[in-house]
Amino acid sequence: MADRPGTQGGSNIVVTTNFFRLKKSPVNNVTVYSISFTPDIETENRSLRTALLGNGKVQVEAQIGKYIKTGNVLYSKTAKSEPFSVNVLSHENAQYVLVVTPVGTVTGANVDSYRMYANSALKKMLSTLDLKQVTRMPKFYDIRQTQRVDQHSLEVWRGYTATFSHHLQDMLLNLDFSSKIIRDTTALQYIEEIKTNNRGGNLEQILNSEMVGMIVMAKYGNFKCYKIEKVILNENPTGTFKARDGPITYIDYFKKRYNIAIKSVRQPLIETSIEKGAKQIKLIPELCCLTGLSEDMRRDFRAMNDIAAYTRLDPASRLRVSTDLANRLANDKGCKAICEEYNMQIDQAPIQVNGIRFPMEGIKVGPNNSDIVQIDQRGGFTLRSSIVAAVPIEHWIVLTTDRDAQNRDRLIKTLVNKGSQLGIRMGQAIQMDYQPRNLKNMISSLNQPQGGRPVPQIALIVVSPNDKRGYNDIKEACALTSGIPTQCLKANNLNNPKKFDSIMSKLVVQMAVKTGSTAWQVSPTPGIPQKTMVIGIDVFHDTVLRAKSVLGFVASIHPAFTNYFNTTRIHQSVGQEIGGHVGECLREALLAFFEATRRRFMPDLIIVYRDGVADSQIDAAKKFEVEAMKNTIKSFQGYSPNLVYVLVNKKTNAKLFVQGQRGMDNPPSGTVVNSVVIPESQSFYLIAHTVTQGMASPTLYRIIHNDNNTDPMIVARLAFKLCYMYYNWTGGIKVPAPTMMAHKLAYLVGQSVHATHVEALRTLPWFY
Repeated sequence: MADRPGTQGGSNIVVTTNFFRLKKSPVNNVTVYSISFTPDIETENRSLRTALLGNGKVQVEAQIGKYIKTGNVLYSKTAKSEPFSVNVLSHENAQYVLVVTPVGTVTGANVDSYRMYANSALKKMLSTLDLKQVTRMPKFYDIRQTQRVDQHSLEVWRGYTATFSHHLQDMLLNLDFSSKIIRDTTALQYIEEIKTNNRGGNLEQILNSEMVGMIVMAKYGNFKCYKIEKVILNENPTGTFKARDGPITYIDYFKKRYNIAIKSVRQPLIETSIEKGAKQIKLIPELCCLTGLSEDMRRDFRAMNDIAAYTRLDPASRLRVSTDLANRLANDKGCKAICEEYNMQIDQAPIQVNGIRFPMEGIKVGPNNSDIVQIDQRGGFTLRSSIVAAVPIEHWIVLTTDRDAQNRDRLIKTLVNKGSQLGIRMGQAIQMDYQPRNLKNMISSLNQPQGGRPVPQIALIVVSPNDKRGYNDIKEACALTSGIPTQCLKANNLNNPKKFDSIMSKLVVQMAVKTGSTAWQVSPTPGIPQKTMVIGIDVFHDTVLRAKSVLGFVASIHPAFTNYFNTTRIHQSVGQEIGGHVGECLREALLAFFEATRRRFMPDLIIVYRDGVADSQIDAAKKFEVEAMKNTIKSFQGYSPNLVYVLVNKKTNAKLFVQGQRGMDNPPSGTVVNSVVIPESQSFYLIAHTVTQGMASPTLYRIIHNDNNTDPMIVARLAFKLCYMYYNWTGGIKVPAPTMMAHKLAYLVGQSVHATHVEALRTLPWFY
């Protein structure tokens, strides 16, 4: 086990991980060769490059012996110092020259080559164990472990996530449990269902709106999964495509290749792409099954519980899955032979590290932080006394349909009582009926006094549970026209006696926060200046406009991180993640901070918690986002705060375990790992939340820019505290509050609003 300095007041804790070392590595024993062709062949044309290399295999092996191919690179234990070439023919007898050039050896410093080489060996070993990789992700499934869930017409494929990656000084193997849901419903059945429910409309437009982006599994061959990019109504399986042996119909191809007789000859085709988008192929809907959960399943509590029996593992079982696979990889006869070929050997023992546990936070409530609420064993807390700073809600409006009007008085009375318990004074609510078709206009005009009625501070609207269009209309009218915060309440919650009281308790806090109240605080973080701004950034990829992505930007404008400025930007490029607009957003946030502090000061330290950046985008984030912020700071004459830019990744395959009274368990909230298994020295894993079922996955934080070398453990301690500052949840969450707020903001604008909101909402969390 290894230690790293800097505990920030925390205590040591022994943590077991799902990472494994190499006892024997190929470092300095394997030569790396690049391959090229004359005439030149595009890198994306993998099929031709692979075919030509296969045709020249004998000549290449005569030079370098047995080799291993990964992408456009060859690996061999035979070292040559000079390039060599061989003549090869394509299937069409076109002549090419294959050039093989030595470019170095596999070393610990040559991280990319080392990782590709190790993962090439790993894929071979997993294939030897009859595990299938059905997506581009490093997930491998055992068809023999398929579990039927007949009552919901689906099956659960169980398997593993398995990949080598570089961590500090070592190449480590990460092994974890994985599951995939395959529905019995075929893409053709889904198409027919959509046809039945949408007679008379533009069918092709409706089909593409519903199905583009869905993942389907081809139930033949290697059971590969594909993302639907287009449904093509004017093509069907009687059409032809160009195969290796010449043109052939889809019907004949599947009969000849897979002995499958296509039943529906008039069904449309599905278009998707392979080879990283370089090649388009067509799929047959009746041969493809839908994957993942439908919206109906997600809303069905019983269905989710039934499925979780196969997809949710407790910590002890999850670690056992990882160690069992490590044992198979180390001891299986076929895997041993592959390890020998690749000059590797996998250690069967999971890596243990010394972690840090931060002390649990006390939540400050009451006027002027006069009371402390302790966090319970389930990771939550209850508000039973006054909130920190309550803004009276003197003017508010409650809108219901005629059907729900009978519940209005009880709803209002309960909210007023709940508000009084928390020190929130609520005036008499204005009650109004609405017709769904007129609701958008009513919300749009809320900012205009009518009939002596004052402009409300907030509108509470009781909506139909599944009325997505109505919800979108409300949020769009609020954000783009009236500028009055809205709070939606599903009508079925009014008649839920078991949950009504707790729902009302949460609802009144949300309404208070949306109108400017401060619900609670946490204590200051040692090492963080009082004049500090924290920023959350996330990007949502718009599901309606499709070509547009929405950047959500949230920045604190109060030293206690209780009040925030918020704005969005609509990206113009398809699926654009990296935000070139963050400089503009920062300028607006700094000006809002200056105004909120009564024009007395600006922040001395700016810490950004940025979600959603993939490993391949880190350099782009440095080049465009960090530089944009630095340029904005320079534009303020005489102003030079320190900037810390942190990437937040909650979707990691890392799992952490601690020894509990009954075996391996989840680490407690506040656990940090900052050694051995982290990607680089300026990074750490943090578990801030508590789960009562299944695994608590850690969040990975990577500091990519750090003025003045702020201690990463100070950044970690602040992140932990901020995970308890999200006013939509009385407990810890997986990411810091500003990051979650940015996600909620971007998601709401991307799903419902599709434009940047009005100025009146920029300092209110209207998106909660």
